[in-house]
Amino acid sequence: MTQIVQELAKSGSNGPTAGLVGLAVIAIFAVLGQRAVLGQGWAFVLGMTLYALDGGIFVLIQDWASAGFHAFALIMITRGYLASRQLTAPGA
Repeated sequence: MTQIVQELAKSGSNGPTAGLVGLAVIAIFAVLGQRAVLGQGWAFVLGMTLYALDGGIFVLIQDWASAGFHAFALIMITRGYLASRQLTAPGA
């Protein structure tokens, strides 16, 4: 996402638009993170989906280091999601 925002900013007249898009992306992930901390599973799943789509961009352009980082982060986020489900499971 940051690369897309940077390309928007480079195009000249879209500088303010790029800034707003960047702030919107930050806000979306901040809200998802806050909801995930509260144990709302949908926030984990939506955040992982958006992050996977972002990582897919790196696969398409064959930036394997960035794609690998996204894969590692998704594995760790998935572990966090599974741990949160165990904490909220009945009888836990």
